[in-house]
Amino acid sequence: MRRSTFKILFYVNKQRKKEGRIPVYARLTVNGKSTFVNCRVSLPPTLWDSKANKAVGKSHEARNTSARKSSGTTSASPTATPTLRPSG
Repeated sequence: MRRSTFKILFYVNKQRKKEGRIPVYARLTVNGKSTFVNCRVSLPPTLWDSKANKAVGKSHEARNTSARKSSGTTSASPTATPTLRPSG
């Protein structure tokens, strides 16, 4: 039986800053093949810790973002789904 690997990395793209907010993205990797997904979450740059790859602080927005990230309720785009399905 072949072993499968799965990893999620959350990050922000500061170059796509709009109205003082930055979007959060996820890189999904399955068996070495990766795809990028917009998590449909944006927050002020001061609430993002790049080293920990998570929102920091005690504000409602930071807690809500961290909770969504932890529970996996971020939604993936339909175009990302086919690249993650196993072939064969």
